[in-house]
Amino acid sequence: GGGAGGAAAGGGLARRHERGGSGGCSEAPPSHRVATIRGSAAVKRLAVLPCKRRILTEDTRGLCALWEVLPRGSCVRRFDAGEKYDKLLAELAEPTAQRTYSASWFTASARSGALELTLCASSAFNAEGYASELGIAGQEDFRVNLGEQLLCALFASWRERQKPSRAAANGAGGSGAGGGGAGGANSSGAGSDGGGGQCAFRSLEQTPVLICDGSVVTARSRASRLGDLPDGAVPSWVGQAVLHAQFSPRAPLKLSFFLQPHPASGLPLLPPDCNKLAAATALRLDKVIAYVEERVPSGKPLALFASGKPLAPDMSLGAVRAFVWKSADEMVLQYKQA
Repeated sequence: GGGAGGAAAGGGLARRHERGGSGGCSEAPPSHRVATIRGSAAVKRLAVLPCKRRILTEDTRGLCALWEVLPRGSCVRRFDAGEKYDKLLAELAEPTAQRTYSASWFTASARSGALELTLCASSAFNAEGYASELGIAGQEDFRVNLGEQLLCALFASWRERQKPSRAAANGAGGSGAGGGGAGGANSSGAGSDGGGGQCAFRSLEQTPVLICDGSVVTARSRASRLGDLPDGAVPSWVGQAVLHAQFSPRAPLKLSFFLQPHPASGLPLLPPDCNKLAAATALRLDKVIAYVEERVPSGKPLALFASGKPLAPDMSLGAVRAFVWKSADEMVLQYKQA
């Protein structure tokens, strides 16, 4: 921080005067520039892409980069000098190119010149994804919460430091804070002791973490040193998510929709108890197609349509509603032979 840097600079200045003797500095400063030490270029503007997992940035040199919040937490592409920010943003945010969508679960800024993400209790758990698309092996149909995944990665050292006290509490007959099963309805289980896997983030140990109460910074640390924070420094909502996989999304993570045959398909209707479904907004359409094909004999693969437009099988239900359906009315998906 600034305090440590100031102390080091002051010490260096004192030693310089000692070498110069009582008469002060023995050498006059040069009259011309002898060297240039360039720092890293600062981020001057950014945009969170509609998928809410990637961010496009432009730095002070005019160079653009694409950052992936999940699953890797790193820069995934640096664009050539001739590629302009506005054109790249228009291409990357084009509605027809979107495959996933979720409510906002973080805010991004660059006030320090570096890319910064802020998570707060009111929105951090508003987005989900499937393990298969996040690179978590062996649990393809397992849904994980994106905010919980990021918090668990950042607070890994703090979580390790809590294990002895939790074990002691359990040994004394305590259940631990929120240690029961009550959080199951709101939890993906990815952060619990017996839960699912973790995204393959890059090393986040040196990532600076600020904990704030409103606009007041109450703790400042590298991620690797979060375990050294005093008791009570980590907000309870973060602790509940990281230690017990308990959290409360504020945005709906499911949506309902109707399934109907396309007017030009000649295919039959689904039974009345099968034509209206409620599913996770993160569910991909290939799962919906498989559901229809099991119940509608067509002899050929099926495709889905919404608002008269064909839908890619790798789109999520949330993406269809946000970028194709675009209505508050209950969504209708039509099936037809591909």
